[in-house]
Amino acid sequence: MKLSDLAMQVRAASRVMMETGAQVEPRPWGAFISSPTFPLYDLGNCAWIDRWPHGFTVENVIEEVAERCAEHRIPKERIYFMDSRLALPVQAALEEAGFSARASYEMIHLRRTDVEPRADVTVKEATRAEDIAAVWTLMGEGLGEDGFPEEDARQVLAFSPPKYETLSIHLFLAEVNGHPAGHATMFSHGGVGYILDLFTRTPDRRRGVGSALVLHLVSASREAGNRITGLTTSSTNGPAQTMYRKLGFFAAGEERYVVRDAAR
Repeated sequence: MKLSDLAMQVRAASRVMMETGAQVEPRPWGAFISSPTFPLYDLGNCAWIDRWPHGFTVENVIEEVAERCAEHRIPKERIYFMDSRLALPVQAALEEAGFSARASYEMIHLRRTDVEPRADVTVKEATRAEDIAAVWTLMGEGLGEDGFPEEDARQVLAFSPPKYETLSIHLFLAEVNGHPAGHATMFSHGGVGYILDLFTRTPDRRRGVGSALVLHLVSASREAGNRITGLTTSSTNGPAQTMYRKLGFFAAGEERYVVRDAAR
Protein backbone atom coordinates (compact mmCIF):
# COMPACT_ATOMS: atom_id res chain seq x y z
CA MET A 1 0.00 0.00 0.00
CA LYS A 2 1.27 3.49 -0.88
CA LEU A 3 2.20 5.91 1.89
CA SER A 4 -0.40 8.33 0.51
CA ASP A 5 -3.10 5.65 0.95
CA LEU A 6 -2.01 5.09 4.55
CA ALA A 7 -2.12 8.84 5.14
CA MET A 8 -5.68 9.00 3.82
CA GLN A 9 -6.75 6.32 6.31
CA VAL A 10 -5.25 8.35 9.16
CA ARG A 11 -6.98 11.48 7.83
CA ALA A 12 -10.29 9.62 7.71
CA ALA A 13 -9.87 8.63 11.37
CA SER A 14 -9.12 12.26 12.24
CA ARG A 15 -12.30 13.36 10.50
CA VAL A 16 -14.41 10.77 12.33
CA MET A 17 -13.06 12.20 15.58
CA MET A 18 -14.11 15.72 14.52
CA GLU A 19 -17.60 14.65 13.42
CA THR A 20 -18.42 12.57 16.50
CA GLY A 21 -20.75 14.42 18.85
CA ALA A 22 -21.17 17.30 16.39
CA GLN A 23 -23.83 18.25 13.86
CA VAL A 24 -22.77 17.22 10.35
CA GLU A 25 -24.42 19.00 7.43
CA PRO A 26 -23.66 17.33 4.07
CA ARG A 27 -22.95 19.76 1.26
CA PRO A 28 -22.25 19.17 -2.46
CA TRP A 29 -18.60 20.02 -1.81
CA GLY A 30 -18.22 18.05 1.45
CA ALA A 31 -19.61 18.78 4.91
CA PHE A 32 -19.95 21.48 7.52
CA ILE A 33 -19.38 20.34 11.12
CA SER A 34 -20.72 22.40 14.00
CA SER A 35 -21.04 22.10 17.77
CA PRO A 36 -23.42 24.95 18.68
CA THR A 37 -23.13 24.36 22.43
CA PHE A 38 -19.32 24.54 22.19
CA PRO A 39 -18.54 27.11 19.44
CA LEU A 40 -14.97 27.62 20.72
CA TYR A 41 -14.03 23.95 20.29
CA ASP A 42 -11.91 24.21 17.16
CA LEU A 43 -12.04 20.56 16.05
CA GLY A 44 -15.83 20.45 16.39
CA ASN A 45 -16.52 23.48 14.18
CA CYS A 46 -15.11 23.36 10.67
CA ALA A 47 -15.76 22.56 7.01
CA TRP A 48 -14.31 19.67 5.01
CA ILE A 49 -13.81 19.94 1.24
CA ASP A 50 -14.16 16.54 -0.45
CA ARG A 51 -14.57 17.68 -4.06
CA TRP A 52 -15.14 20.67 -6.31
CA PRO A 53 -18.51 19.85 -7.95
CA HIS A 54 -19.56 21.50 -11.18
CA GLY A 55 -21.09 24.90 -10.54
CA PHE A 56 -19.43 25.48 -7.16
CA THR A 57 -16.51 27.83 -6.67
CA VAL A 58 -14.29 28.48 -3.68
CA GLU A 59 -16.12 31.80 -3.25
CA ASN A 60 -19.38 29.84 -2.82
CA VAL A 61 -17.81 27.73 -0.09
CA ILE A 62 -16.29 30.74 1.68
CA GLU A 63 -19.72 32.41 1.73
CA GLU A 64 -21.44 29.29 3.09
CA VAL A 65 -18.85 28.75 5.79
CA ALA A 66 -19.08 32.41 6.84
CA GLU A 67 -22.88 32.14 7.07
CA ARG A 68 -22.76 28.96 9.16
CA CYS A 69 -20.15 30.36 11.52
CA ALA A 70 -22.18 33.55 11.99
CA GLU A 71 -25.32 31.49 12.61
CA HIS A 72 -23.67 29.38 15.32
CA ARG A 73 -21.44 32.19 16.66
CA ILE A 74 -18.28 30.28 15.81
CA PRO A 75 -15.35 32.73 16.10
CA LYS A 76 -12.96 30.93 13.75
CA GLU A 77 -13.67 29.78 10.19
CA ARG A 78 -11.73 26.59 9.43
CA ILE A 79 -11.71 24.73 6.13
CA TYR A 80 -9.99 21.33 5.81
CA PHE A 81 -9.22 19.49 2.58
CA MET A 82 -9.71 15.72 2.42
CA ASP A 83 -7.12 15.64 -0.37
CA SER A 84 -4.38 18.27 -0.19
CA ARG A 85 -4.47 18.56 -3.99
CA LEU A 86 -7.91 20.16 -3.69
CA ALA A 87 -6.31 23.08 -1.85
CA LEU A 88 -3.68 24.03 -4.41
CA PRO A 89 -5.93 25.56 -7.13
CA VAL A 90 -7.77 27.75 -4.60
CA GLN A 91 -4.93 28.72 -2.25
CA ALA A 92 -4.52 32.19 -3.71
CA ALA A 93 -8.25 32.95 -3.53
CA LEU A 94 -8.40 31.79 0.09
CA GLU A 95 -5.43 33.92 1.09
CA GLU A 96 -6.96 36.91 -0.71
CA ALA A 97 -10.12 36.33 1.37
CA GLY A 98 -8.05 36.58 4.56
CA PHE A 99 -7.43 32.91 5.33
CA SER A 100 -4.07 31.72 6.64
CA ALA A 101 -2.77 28.45 5.25
CA ARG A 102 -1.79 25.72 7.72
CA ALA A 103 -0.52 22.18 7.30
CA SER A 104 -0.04 19.06 9.38
CA TYR A 105 1.78 15.84 8.62
CA GLU A 106 0.21 12.42 8.93
CA MET A 107 2.90 10.19 10.39
CA ILE A 108 2.70 6.39 10.29
CA HIS A 109 4.56 3.89 12.45
CA LEU A 110 6.45 1.67 10.00
CA ARG A 111 9.47 0.19 11.79
CA ARG A 112 10.61 -0.97 15.19
CA THR A 113 12.98 1.16 17.20
CA ASP A 114 15.80 0.41 19.60
CA VAL A 115 14.67 3.25 21.90
CA GLU A 116 13.90 1.85 25.36
CA PRO A 117 11.69 3.58 27.95
CA ARG A 118 13.54 4.91 30.98
CA ALA A 119 13.22 2.89 34.15
CA ASP A 120 11.78 5.79 36.15
CA VAL A 121 8.95 6.37 33.63
CA THR A 122 5.87 4.15 33.78
CA VAL A 123 2.85 4.23 31.46
CA LYS A 124 -0.56 2.71 32.12
CA GLU A 125 -4.05 2.95 30.74
CA ALA A 126 -6.10 5.29 32.93
CA THR A 127 -9.03 3.20 34.12
CA ARG A 128 -9.21 4.15 37.81
CA ALA A 129 -11.09 7.33 38.72
CA GLU A 130 -8.00 9.03 40.15
CA ASP A 131 -5.95 8.25 37.04
CA ILE A 132 -8.69 9.53 34.73
CA ALA A 133 -8.89 12.72 36.79
CA ALA A 134 -5.12 13.11 36.50
CA VAL A 135 -5.35 12.84 32.70
CA TRP A 136 -8.01 15.57 32.50
CA THR A 137 -5.93 17.80 34.76
CA LEU A 138 -2.91 17.30 32.51
CA MET A 139 -5.04 18.00 29.46
CA GLY A 140 -6.07 21.32 31.00
CA GLU A 141 -2.41 22.16 31.64
CA GLY A 142 -1.60 21.33 28.03
CA LEU A 143 -4.34 23.58 26.67
CA GLY A 144 -3.03 26.41 28.82
CA GLU A 145 0.52 25.92 27.55
CA ASP A 146 -0.78 25.87 23.98
CA GLY A 147 -2.22 29.33 24.53
CA PHE A 148 -5.91 28.44 24.75
CA PRO A 149 -7.87 31.19 26.53
CA GLU A 150 -9.60 29.99 29.69
CA GLU A 151 -13.10 29.80 28.15
CA ASP A 152 -11.81 27.98 25.06
CA ALA A 153 -10.08 25.41 27.27
CA ARG A 154 -13.22 25.02 29.39
CA GLN A 155 -15.31 24.19 26.31
CA VAL A 156 -12.74 21.71 25.03
CA LEU A 157 -12.66 19.92 28.39
CA ALA A 158 -16.47 19.95 28.64
CA PHE A 159 -16.99 18.64 25.10
CA SER A 160 -14.30 15.97 25.16
CA PRO A 161 -15.58 13.36 27.68
CA PRO A 162 -18.80 12.42 25.81
CA LYS A 163 -16.90 12.39 22.51
CA TYR A 164 -14.22 10.18 24.00
CA GLU A 165 -16.83 7.81 25.42
CA THR A 166 -18.64 7.52 22.06
CA LEU A 167 -15.41 6.75 20.22
CA SER A 168 -14.10 4.45 22.99
CA ILE A 169 -11.01 6.63 23.21
CA HIS A 170 -8.45 5.19 25.61
CA LEU A 171 -6.63 7.45 28.08
CA PHE A 172 -3.03 6.77 29.08
CA LEU A 173 -1.12 8.24 31.99
CA ALA A 174 2.66 8.52 32.32
CA GLU A 175 4.28 8.86 35.73
CA VAL A 176 7.82 9.74 36.75
CA ASN A 177 8.75 8.26 40.12
CA GLY A 178 5.05 7.98 40.93
CA HIS A 179 3.81 11.49 40.04
CA PRO A 180 1.72 12.34 36.92
CA ALA A 181 4.02 13.61 34.19
CA GLY A 182 2.16 13.26 30.91
CA HIS A 183 -0.77 11.76 29.07
CA ALA A 184 -1.83 10.48 25.66
CA THR A 185 -5.08 9.34 24.06
CA MET A 186 -5.87 6.92 21.23
CA PHE A 187 -8.84 5.32 19.50
CA SER A 188 -9.26 2.71 16.79
CA HIS A 189 -11.16 3.22 13.53
CA GLY A 190 -11.11 1.05 10.44
CA GLY A 191 -7.91 -0.72 11.42
CA VAL A 192 -6.14 2.52 12.33
CA GLY A 193 -4.91 3.25 15.83
CA TYR A 194 -5.08 7.05 15.88
CA ILE A 195 -3.05 8.89 18.52
CA LEU A 196 -4.98 12.03 19.42
CA ASP A 197 -3.22 13.84 22.23
CA LEU A 198 0.30 13.72 23.61
CA PHE A 199 1.46 16.01 26.40
CA THR A 200 4.34 16.12 28.88
CA ARG A 201 4.43 18.54 31.81
CA THR A 202 7.17 21.14 31.45
CA PRO A 203 9.15 20.01 34.55
CA ASP A 204 9.23 16.43 33.20
CA ARG A 205 10.34 17.14 29.65
CA ARG A 206 13.56 15.67 28.26
CA ARG A 207 13.11 12.69 30.59
CA GLY A 208 11.72 10.26 28.02
CA VAL A 209 8.06 10.71 28.97
CA GLY A 210 6.83 11.41 25.44
CA SER A 211 8.80 8.49 24.00
CA ALA A 212 7.48 6.13 26.66
CA LEU A 213 3.90 7.17 25.93
CA VAL A 214 4.26 6.72 22.17
CA LEU A 215 5.95 3.33 22.50
CA HIS A 216 3.19 2.17 24.84
CA LEU A 217 0.47 3.36 22.43
CA VAL A 218 2.10 1.66 19.46
CA SER A 219 2.09 -1.60 21.42
CA ALA A 220 -1.51 -1.07 22.57
CA SER A 221 -2.60 -0.33 19.00
CA ARG A 222 -0.97 -3.52 17.76
CA GLU A 223 -2.61 -5.55 20.53
CA ALA A 224 -5.98 -4.06 19.55
CA GLY A 225 -5.54 -5.55 16.08
CA ASN A 226 -4.91 -2.33 14.16
CA ARG A 227 -2.98 -2.55 10.90
CA ILE A 228 -1.78 1.05 11.16
CA THR A 229 -0.77 3.33 14.01
CA GLY A 230 -0.73 6.97 13.03
CA LEU A 231 -0.99 10.54 14.23
CA THR A 232 -1.14 14.10 12.97
CA THR A 233 1.41 16.73 13.95
CA SER A 234 1.89 20.33 12.90
CA SER A 235 4.30 20.84 10.02
CA THR A 236 6.04 23.50 12.14
CA ASN A 237 6.60 21.24 15.17
CA GLY A 238 10.12 20.09 14.39
CA PRO A 239 10.96 18.62 17.84
CA ALA A 240 7.86 16.39 17.78
CA GLN A 241 8.63 15.18 14.27
CA THR A 242 12.19 14.34 15.31
CA MET A 243 10.94 12.29 18.25
CA TYR A 244 8.38 10.42 16.14
CA ARG A 245 10.99 9.55 13.52
CA LYS A 246 13.32 8.17 16.20
CA LEU A 247 10.42 5.97 17.32
CA GLY A 248 9.82 4.52 13.86
CA PHE A 249 7.30 6.94 12.34
CA PHE A 250 7.46 8.32 8.80
CA ALA A 251 5.66 11.29 7.26
CA ALA A 252 3.15 9.77 4.85
CA GLY A 253 1.00 12.73 3.84
CA GLU A 254 0.16 16.36 4.37
CA GLU A 255 -3.19 17.60 5.66
CA ARG A 256 -3.94 21.13 4.48
CA TYR A 257 -6.40 23.56 6.02
CA VAL A 258 -7.02 27.29 6.28
CA VAL A 259 -8.20 29.53 9.14
CA ARG A 260 -9.49 33.08 9.51
CA ASP A 261 -11.35 35.07 12.15
CA ALA A 262 -15.08 35.10 11.56
CA ALA A 263 -16.79 38.42 10.91
CA ARG A 264 -18.30 39.98 14.03
